[in-house]
Amino acid sequence: MVNGVGYKAHWAQCDLFIQCQFLPDGTVTVRIKQCPHGLHWDQNALTCTRPAQAMCATDPCRQPGYQMYSATNNCRGYWECVSGTSEGRCCPTGYGFAVGVGCVPNAQCQDSCGVSPTTPDVCDKRAVAKMPLTFEQYVPGAGWKLMFCAPGTAYNNTNCGCTDLQPGSIPDNCRAELYLPFSGDIKDESGNNNFVQNEGVKVINGAAYFNGNAVLRVPRFANTNYGDFVLIRLRYKQDLGGKGGNNQALIANGDCLKPSSLYMVANQQGVNFGAKTTFGKSASVNVPNTSGGWKEAVMYVDRHTLTGSVNNYSMQTLFAGSLATSKCALQIGRGTNFDHFKGYMDDITVYLCRPKTF
Repeated sequence: MVNGVGYKAHWAQCDLFIQCQFLPDGTVTVRIKQCPHGLHWDQNALTCTRPAQAMCATDPCRQPGYQMYSATNNCRGYWECVSGTSEGRCCPTGYGFAVGVGCVPNAQCQDSCGVSPTTPDVCDKRAVAKMPLTFEQYVPGAGWKLMFCAPGTAYNNTNCGCTDLQPGSIPDNCRAELYLPFSGDIKDESGNNNFVQNEGVKVINGAAYFNGNAVLRVPRFANTNYGDFVLIRLRYKQDLGGKGGNNQALIANGDCLKPSSLYMVANQQGVNFGAKTTFGKSASVNVPNTSGGWKEAVMYVDRHTLTGSVNNYSMQTLFAGSLATSKCALQIGRGTNFDHFKGYMDDITVYLCRPKTF
């Protein structure tokens, strides 16, 4: 179940899936949907993915004697059997696929076909419901990955990309709960005047420096009911030389040996994002580093997903429920079961709502 919608694999055709939408009046609408040509429905990932990843039990190519067969949703498309798995193919523009023959001239066949590298006319991105500042992009071999639009932009289906926000397109009723820009001092500049307890953190050139023993604590988040949405964004530059452990806490809300219900932990490989629901279920994603130097890490949790992003490379997993309350303050630079952070952090922002831009 995702956002009040249930999904189930089709009983016979690999690129079809069943969508059940549960309406407020208690009724259910059922629709049969079809993946774009070249993709199969993956019931485990709840998305359309490459057939080799989806492992559809009814793939025709699992049957002896199959070599190729036509697509049902694209006159240029067809499937070729490769090592017992279907792989999507496209006839050139101006051609169509004919069973038993192959690609033949067909002036009436005007379908776009997104599998062939010679057909760049198909958008590899799609909108995310109720999240206009994000989009999903298809990554070959990895499926659909969540991506973030740049600040001040939102995803536009028509343009197949992020475009400037139109005035009033998104209600501006969400404000940061905490904002630490470290512009000369260590204080909350969100307008909420949250108290920030400082133990050893210094501001150097407009960024907070953590020496491997330092920590910032924000008591306002102790015993907080986080609700249905949490977003944390920060920039960091890890000091991998000298003192400092491998798994260093950027953000956590565990202290005094109490485990965290949310955490962002940096190491040499990337960032581990984790969260626990009010039902005691845990979820985590590991996002690899994409470059050296400064990195932007973003974590957000809603009632359905946990998403982590490092320099706009995102990974997502299912997260059923609300974020669990912690009796401890929000800690920056340390957390129970993790090493202290050593390096720089800047522009730390926490939202308990969906912001207009982030």
